[in-house]
Amino acid sequence: MSLRLLKPLDCLPAAGGGVVPGQTVYLGANTGPTYRVVALDGEKAWVRDEQKGAEHIVNIWRCYPAFVD
Repeated sequence: MSLRLLKPLDCLPAAGGGVVPGQTVYLGANTGPTYRVVALDGEKAWVRDEQKGAEHIVNIWRCYPAFVD
């Protein structure tokens, strides 16, 4: 098993990247629960824990892509 360090998503629209609703993300390092992005508002994302159903409002810069095989 190899570990991969992930960089935060580039959330600036001018750079062409960003978080989109429906995307699966981690909040921080690539461990722990995954979250589904429900909606976006400015620099905030509404996310839902896919295992427990808990919902949170977080800064977009905390969102790391979850690579689901």
